[in-house]
Amino acid sequence: MEATLSRSIGVSKGSNSALPQKVLVPELFEEARHLLGSEPTQAALKELLSILEENFLHKFASDVDRDHLFQCAHLVVARAGIMGFEALGSACSDLQHACATGAQFHSEFARARTAAFVTHDAIACLLKPKTT
Repeated sequence: MEATLSRSIGVSKGSNSALPQKVLVPELFEEARHLLGSEPTQAALKELLSILEENFLHKFASDVDRDHLFQCAHLVVARAGIMGFEALGSACSDLQHACATGAQFHSEFARARTAAFVTHDAIACLLKPKTT
């Protein structure tokens, strides 16, 4: 699954030094799908996709306030972790920390935004109907 996903979204291990090596940990994703079931997994993917679109894909660091960004990053860390989206979870964890400590968060937001774009593509691949 990881090789197919990597080819589909054009990302391979180590292809972007700003992101951790794995966009998706297939074992974690399969475990979540097994525990949740197919339909709830699809719903969770769609919900995460929506969160990414609303809060990262069409925004820049100057467009959001620190408190909103903290809450959004916190939500994404939990959801990404459950579903196995390692790069997104890691980037949003760093963003959450920067927001919580009052540090500048522009570079963390940029990294989270990049991870959101890559994860968005991965989710789109996972949501595609399987052809036989």
